[in-house]
Amino acid sequence: MTAEVIAEHRGRRLPVGDWLDQPLAGLAPDERAGARVAILAGLAPHAITDEHVAAWRATDRRFSDHCTVFLLAYGAMTAVTHIESDITT
Repeated sequence: MTAEVIAEHRGRRLPVGDWLDQPLAGLAPDERAGARVAILAGLAPHAITDEHVAAWRATDRRFSDHCTVFLLAYGAMTAVTHIESDITT
């Protein structure tokens, strides 16, 4: 789902708003926090807060700093893939 939302916007930055609520509504509550962080990393990195990251990390006590960096990188690199594709075509 995360990749689809980022693809829909072609990895372009979005302003903070309620555009994220609808795609997240279809997810289980324990999946929403991680999807929110990854999508924001790809489309609105300026909007990620400590609370977003803390909410995601609270869903599994095993999540570490390494996991957080991986999740942020996933969202960002997913966006970069779409931007690169648009630039090179």
